[in-house]
Parts: sequence; structure tokens; C-alpha cells
Amino acid sequence: PDPTVKRRSGFLTPTIGRSSDLGFILGVPYFFEISPSIDLTLEPQVMTDEGWLLAGEYRQRLTNGEIGIGGSAAYVDQFEHGEETGDKTVRGHVRGFLRYDIDDHWRTGLTIDRASDRTYLRRFRFGDRNVLESNHYVEGFFDRSYAALQSYVFQDLRPEDSDLATPYVL
Repeated sequence: PDPTVKRRSGFLTPTIGRSSDLGFILGVPYFFEISPSIDLTLEPQVMTDEGWLLAGEYRQRLTNGEIGIGGSAAYVDQFEHGEETGDKTVRGHVRGFLRYDIDDHWRTGLTIDRASDRTYLRRFRFGDRNVLESNHYVEGFFDRSYAALQSYVFQDLRPEDSDLATPYVL
């Protein structure tokens, strides 16, 4: 990229790699400058042993906050009990956030972090976390005081843990 250009739509550095599970990987991201406060990046990826994947990220600055959402969807081979079924399925993930300043004292927000299944993020190289956390909050700031109400939802990606043991917290 030209260092004299601040923001402009165009192709970004390609993703090139190889994996024993996925084969050769080629991704070509494209950055869209929609407006001075909104942008979108899309990256289609082709994997020789697995199929294709589309990843993306949308970002927007608001007058009193900001929004960001990203994720991916892959049309890939379906597995049952570690064996290929010969069918294709859609797998994916989503990560996002919203923060909004209600007024000078209160703000609210949320984060979303979910995956279609326990192995998706690791298999397609989107991280190796064991637990995904989503939450919603309302916060108040007053002189030297602080108030907050928060809720949490977790998605456990560890194969040995049951979904029934995953807590919901308020």
C-alpha cells in the first residue's frame, strides 16, 4: 500500500498457505471503503482439499458508538464420527460488538462470539480458544461511582465437556 493514501478500496495482501487437512489455501481479500465511517473487507478462500470459504468484516463508527461484525462461512465436506459422509455442509462463525453511549453517564453494548461447531475455528485457522464468550452490558458512570448490569453466555468448544454444563450468567 502507498503510505500517502489514507483509505481507499482495493485488494489487500493475499493469503497463501498449505495445511495437511485443507491442502493449498489461497485467499484474496478486498477492502471496500463505503464511506469515511464505514468499511467492509471480504476474503474468499479456496482450499484444494476442502472446498471454499468466505470471510468478512464490517465496521462502522456511529455518532455515539461503534459497530463491528465479522465471521466466515465455509461450504465443506461433512463428517460424522470422524468419517467423511460424502455430503457437503455449511459451517461458520460470527464475532461482533456494539458499543453505544446513551448519554454522558450511561452506555450499553454487546459482544457476540459463536461458532457452528467445536472444531470449526481450529480447523480453518481462526484461533484455538476453548471457550467463546458473548455478553451484553449496561454501565453507568457518576462522579466516583460506577454501576453495571451484565449478562454472559458461553460456548464451550472442548470436546470432553457437555453443553449442558455451560453456564448462563446475569
